[in-house]
Amino acid sequence: MHGESVIEVCFEPAGNTYELPPGRRVYARASLRQVAHLEIVYTPGVVTVWLPGVVDVLDHDGRLLDTLRT
Repeated sequence: MHGESVIEVCFEPAGNTYELPPGRRVYARASLRQVAHLEIVYTPGVVTVWLPGVVDVLDHDGRLLDTLRT
C-alpha cells in the first residue's frame, strides 16, 4: 500500500527486534500476571513492548519465533 513502510517491534527488556512489512504482525504470549506489567510505547516506525519474564513471540501464523527470558 502507498505510504506504508516497515515497522520495528522491539521487546524489552530482552532487546529482541523484529521488522514487520505492511500487513504483518507478531504476537506475544505471556502469563496473566506478566500482563499486569505490560507497557506499549509507540514512536513513528517503532513499537516497543515492555514485558518482563518469559514471553513467547509468535509470527502472524502463530508459529513460535522466540522464547524471551528476562
